[in-house]
Amino acid sequence: MSRRWANVLGILLGVIFAAMMVQWVNHRSGVRHTRGEILSECDGSIREIVVQYVSGADGARQVLAAFLRQLPKTVKIHLVCPDSAAYDEWSAGGETDARRAQPISVGHDMTAWSRDRWVALKQPGANATFLFHPRAEAGADAWPQRAGDQQIASDLARCLAPAVRDLPSRLLFDGGDFLTDAQTVFVTPAVCQRNNVGTSADMQRLSDELQAAFSKNIVFLSDAPPHHVGMYMALLPGKVALVGDPSLALQFVPSLATSVLASPDFSPDTQHQFDAVAETARRQGYHVVRIPTAVDRDGKTYLTYVNGLIDHEGANSVVYMPTFAGVEALNAAAEQVWRDRGFEVRRVDCTGVYRSFGTLHCLVNVLKRT
Repeated sequence: MSRRWANVLGILLGVIFAAMMVQWVNHRSGVRHTRGEILSECDGSIREIVVQYVSGADGARQVLAAFLRQLPKTVKIHLVCPDSAAYDEWSAGGETDARRAQPISVGHDMTAWSRDRWVALKQPGANATFLFHPRAEAGADAWPQRAGDQQIASDLARCLAPAVRDLPSRLLFDGGDFLTDAQTVFVTPAVCQRNNVGTSADMQRLSDELQAAFSKNIVFLSDAPPHHVGMYMALLPGKVALVGDPSLALQFVPSLATSVLASPDFSPDTQHQFDAVAETARRQGYHVVRIPTAVDRDGKTYLTYVNGLIDHEGANSVVYMPTFAGVEALNAAAEQVWRDRGFEVRRVDCTGVYRSFGTLHCLVNVLKRT
């Protein structure tokens, strides 16, 4: 072998060895190479969504039908069902817009809550969307439907290939544990708890891993209500954070106590948790706007007006805002906050699902924006 080819071979071997070492170091540290950027929830126009339906989930079907009636016809809808019987039940409601959904039958148990199954990552210049999903679902060992939910990302990747690919993570999380705009991902305390983060070094490793996966600044909410972040905060374009405020719902206590919440919680401790979220957003440079929010003492039942979906239709900014029967004055007060921020408000009645601890944002997962 000539000296020239020996040098070329040596360089190639060196490059291969260096790449293997980087891969080994990243594996040891738990950090994965990024596959893209997590999809902003407030930028761009919605182009594809994923919803889920199971037989008997009438409340979810009513909410989704009310939402789909207002959604532009250009948006592609993927409907995940356990079987054809569930799809037939979905279609039997007579809603033309509900029937336009393209069915994906997965052949196993599942729930109707689409948002927690995965988060979408988009790689610039690539056609594929990656579904970043947890290695396990909470309660899957004892709850067959949640065990089935664990497979949804892979089901979608199989049925929608090559445009969609699944990207399993070693981490434990719900999709609702993250809220993101163009720059930042806010992360609930539950992610640290589920992944046994106990030291500052653990926290740094988790932050590095999420930053590598999401390609955005990671902000942990160290003090926050014990729920998914979209239940108490929404991010708006222009670095604005809309944060729930129980104190703004105090004037509606009589109607809340007698109709829609068993035991409204306006305690100082609960107010502090919402205020702490607002303060964290301020420290990150966000302009914080507060919006009326009421929560029950169970900590999970919310009358929330941030747990919706933001879209942009040309120059028109739209929010699909949850509303609730029996509290029209509260609905109107929250709607005015959105209107003051320049949004067209499209109401979606979530009365049928909020007692199950979620509303519209929890039922819809955005797969693609442009």
